[in-house]
Amino acid sequence: MTAPKHDWAALYQQNRKAMHGVAHSVLRKVGRPDLAQDAVQDAIRSVMEKPPASIGNPEAFLVWVTKTKALDLAKSPAVIRRADLEEANKPTEGLEAEVIRRVDLQRIIPKLRQAVAALPPRERQVIEQVVMRERSGTDVGKEMGLSRVRVSQLKKDGLRMLRERLGKETA
Repeated sequence: MTAPKHDWAALYQQNRKAMHGVAHSVLRKVGRPDLAQDAVQDAIRSVMEKPPASIGNPEAFLVWVTKTKALDLAKSPAVIRRADLEEANKPTEGLEAEVIRRVDLQRIIPKLRQAVAALPPRERQVIEQVVMRERSGTDVGKEMGLSRVRVSQLKKDGLRMLRERLGKETA
């Protein structure tokens, strides 16, 4: 008994909406629904070039082959590479802002170090410990023999002096 011969072109005409729908659905998930037609063409071409020996439901078979071709296309290096390129071409507003911020810091840090070095000794020590090393005012006060409130006052005075000095230099 020989397998029945199917008219694949006629089956395609009858099932093309389902085939395109499946391909579109699969490729939409990877952001490339525009490639659905390619997946359908690849599916019908492969079936016509090498027809299956025996199948029970040729309509379901065509839809399955289309889905398989769409999945293969979705995983292809060309689609993945294009997604990477699209990601690289997205606006870089956040990145640009971060680069500008870092460049500004590189320009300001040497001036800030000079300004801190020019502070009176107690204000400098408080700024270095509390602000730069992020230690608590209580701990720094114990080491320096000062109250937490006095450390806070020295910090406030030191920051004011730094603002005044850096304001004059950057103006």
